[in-house]
Amino acid sequence: MAGEDSLQGACREVAEELGLQLNREKGKLLQREVREVYHHDIWLFPANVTVEELVLQPEEVVDAKWVTEEAYR
Repeated sequence: MAGEDSLQGACREVAEELGLQLNREKGKLLQREVREVYHHDIWLFPANVTVEELVLQPEEVVDAKWVTEEAYR
């Protein structure tokens, strides 16, 4: 959204689409890619919640799973 930085946007989207409130101070930027037509950031956040506890927004999310930083890279 206009006026948001990448971290704010990631936290907002996760709250909206997964029902999970992230701790911004715990976020770690894993990858940033900036091109002429898009800006792509990948964030890692620790969370102590099961996938079954997430509230998936059906219009936006088909599935979810947890991965480690090593598995993601």
